[in-house]
Amino acid sequence: MNFFQQQPEWLNLVLTSLFILIVGAILAIALFRVIKAIVRKQKHPVFIKLAAIIQYPFKALIVLIAINFVRLYLQTVFPDDNNLGQIMYMIFLAVFAWLAISVVNAIQAGIGAKYDVDVVDNLKARKIHTQLK
Repeated sequence: MNFFQQQPEWLNLVLTSLFILIVGAILAIALFRVIKAIVRKQKHPVFIKLAAIIQYPFKALIVLIAINFVRLYLQTVFPDDNNLGQIMYMIFLAVFAWLAISVVNAIQAGIGAKYDVDVVDNLKARKIHTQLK
């Protein structure tokens, strides 16, 4: 007999949901480590800033995708709940906005890092910093 056939249905739902969430979290961490390794090899200041600033919204997005898979899985068992889909849609929008803002901030920080305002002749650097802001 299969292990999952011996367990109550709610336990199967919980175990499957936890498995999906754990795989999503592991995938988020592993994928971002690969991205950071690629960025380190490039040694470009914009990419380094980008990787540092977007790591949390990126990981949140991957975990949110895993949570959505859990929602879709549970929706096959409990098809009557439509409000959860709308809530997930709003959370996705918020995380995408967080990620977009982080990307813009990272690009701004990376470009601004190229222009040092602490030098004697810093007119161009101040101009670039003002334009970025």
